[in-house]
Amino acid sequence: MKTTERVMLSDMLGDAMSYLHAIRLASNGLKRTDDVAAMDLLATKALEEVVKALGVVDNIEEVAG
Repeated sequence: MKTTERVMLSDMLGDAMSYLHAIRLASNGLKRTDDVAAMDLLATKALEEVVKALGVVDNIEEVAG
């Protein structure tokens, strides 16, 4: 993976993390606590996947080294 591609992918995943944070904040405005909990769980799981993807990008770069 080229450095520019890695930077672009990292930037996109970073943006996704920001969107998930915004979703989590917006969900606090929901009236039903079970809805808030569900949105928070979804955002948490999605964030975990983004973090895993960033780790894969790092590993690819190390292997390609």
